[in-house]
Amino acid sequence: MSDRELPSVPALLGLSLRDPKATVAVIRALRIPLHAAWMALALSVILGTILASISAGIPTTDLPEDAEYAAILMLFGNPMILAAMQGGLLALGTVFLHKVAERMGGRGELADAVAISAWLQFVLVCIQALQTLLLPIAPGLSGLLGLAAVLIFFWLLAQFGTALYGFGSPWLVLGGAMTALLFLAVGMAILYAILILFIGGVPA
Repeated sequence: MSDRELPSVPALLGLSLRDPKATVAVIRALRIPLHAAWMALALSVILGTILASISAGIPTTDLPEDAEYAAILMLFGNPMILAAMQGGLLALGTVFLHKVAERMGGRGELADAVAISAWLQFVLVCIQALQTLLLPIAPGLSGLLGLAAVLIFFWLLAQFGTALYGFGSPWLVLGGAMTALLFLAVGMAILYAILILFIGGVPA
């Protein structure tokens, strides 16, 4: 592949799994402006939201019918709320992790960080699409693929972060990222609980 030749989406997906650091080099070479990177991230969120809404409506096995579960289905069945939550978390997480990396001596640019975050989200969307296809015919396999997606996410996050910011150890990146994401997760869990309470109502 020449320096000026843009890889196809399937080729870049394969490269992401084989050589994440080379993937970062390809994305950085594109010199994507910050506003375009945010648009790409938003598009990935929209695609993920559509797939999540489709998955929520696919019947698999017998599911609980209590008020709390109904509230969860209502939440995930509302694309606007789901997209706002996911998009807000990704945007906040990307900027927060970028600032943490800068404080640790990283040399990456925010535009590249957002573009790589958008691509990482798209990789997960592709896995999510495969999960959605498997859900009605092989829910167990779909669940295993979901677990694999979590491992792939953290592995790519560490590899992408190492390449983008010039750190020597992906374990350092992973540790810092997981610590930062833990704080974000606590905040999102509180917000999620408030939304479920608001949608489902206070039990009698």
